[in-house]
Amino acid sequence: MKSKIGYLLIILTLILGGCINTTNTLKSIELSPTQITLHPGETQEFLAIGKDQNGNVIKFNPSWTLSSNIGTLSSTTGSTTTFTATSPGKATLTVSSGVLSASASITIVENNVLTSLSITPSSVRIGLNQTQEFQVVGKDQYGNEIEINPTWVVTGEIGTVNPESGVCTTFTATAAGTGTLTASVGDISCSVEITVESPVEFADPNLEAVIREELQKFEGPLYPFELESLYSLSADEKKDF
Repeated sequence: MKSKIGYLLIILTLILGGCINTTNTLKSIELSPTQITLHPGETQEFLAIGKDQNGNVIKFNPSWTLSSNIGTLSSTTGSTTTFTATSPGKATLTVSSGVLSASASITIVENNVLTSLSITPSSVRIGLNQTQEFQVVGKDQYGNEIEINPTWVVTGEIGTVNPESGVCTTFTATAAGTGTLTASVGDISCSVEITVESPVEFADPNLEAVIREELQKFEGPLYPFELESLYSLSADEKKDF
């Protein structure tokens, strides 16, 4: 019994003398996330976790500071804060309590702005009543492709498009002539030239037969742009004309 009392007295003496620490002392701060990239107007919540000498999570009330004026903080004290990006740039967000601190790197980049459109194919010769699919791509100020929803317009009364909006459309040639197909998003636009050709009418059926044989196109109308691939006919083919 005396030994137990003596043991308790020793522990009490050590506690009162400060040799044994019975309180949780903040020894480290962990911050999450530690690196982010945002656009103006976007937000990010940050969480600070304090740990004691034994690695256990403890309550604490840190302060938050921002190294440059690229955004705002919802709170400058407490274990959490929400950052709102306001302008492009870089900054360091620091959470601290006493001599302890942790930091995060913040980068704010400009919003993607549409600066150009390009249509594929870039020019077309097509036969009357034929169809051709077109696709448009939009790029931002950095040359990166971005999501767009353009509108399509045909000028020259040479045909129609369907659908009239979206990144892809199909042109149907309804009249011979030359016109343009334009895709636009706001003030940004791009146009391609379309030439619609009428079918070739052959006065000589034998010549038509030879040409169809060369082209391996035995049915349907023949158009001028198709005949341009024929550079010459053989002597045997020519002797009949």
